[in-house]
Amino acid sequence: MNSALVLLSFLARRGMQRGHFEHKEESFLIFATCGAGHFSQFFVNVPSFLYTFGLISVGAIGLQPVLRWYGIAPADLRWDGDNPQVMLYIFVLDATAAALNFACAWG
Repeated sequence: MNSALVLLSFLARRGMQRGHFEHKEESFLIFATCGAGHFSQFFVNVPSFLYTFGLISVGAIGLQPVLRWYGIAPADLRWDGDNPQVMLYIFVLDATAAALNFACAWG
């Protein structure tokens, strides 16, 4: 999904440089939607990021009732076993891509 959103954003931006999307509403729709897609993937990973890197405990942010409701153990929040750097890269990429798309949408 990330690759598809980045490609769509790149092609839309290139299309704008070639005279497509003359109306602001057209480019806004594309970039705002791509930004929302990246942001939604970023946002749901915030608790996992904080928990994986020891910045919070599950009890400190009140996640235990939510985790119990969905049958998730606190340990399931931890990223990618021995190598959380892969998810950290994706996490940062999603945040950056969301910010860039939103900047293009409202820029």
